[in-house]
Amino acid sequence: MPPRAVVGGNARAWLIAIGAACMLVVVALSSSHPGRPLTGGLRTSAGGSTDFAGAGPTVIIKNQDFGTAELATTVGIGVSFVNQESVTHVVAEGTSGDEAANPRIPTTRIPGAEKRVIVFPQAGDYHLTCLIHQRMEMVVHVR
Repeated sequence: MPPRAVVGGNARAWLIAIGAACMLVVVALSSSHPGRPLTGGLRTSAGGSTDFAGAGPTVIIKNQDFGTAELATTVGIGVSFVNQESVTHVVAEGTSGDEAANPRIPTTRIPGAEKRVIVFPQAGDYHLTCLIHQRMEMVVHVR
């Protein structure tokens, strides 16, 4: 015998309860591993990489180059880094392939054919380099 259909106000109450239960599961999963990716290697830590930061400028990485020497953005707005190559790039605050002594953003690994968004947490000039390809450099001016 098929299950009995819920009628009237009960259907709405069940839908709300199911939706709330789903939300609790998502919150529980995300808070049980703070800063760790849920999917796709995307970071969720403040000042780090995320895939859902506010829309901002995009940097296209190809031919082992950032494609621009500098760009401007706003505090809290993500800059998308799209790797159009098959090789991995490791973006870090620093110069000539060396990471800065006290970086303000975490090092971000961008595998080939993937995208990462870096959120800059405070105003200032961020000199970025690739730790693998030392000639890759750019400056992000954050206001």
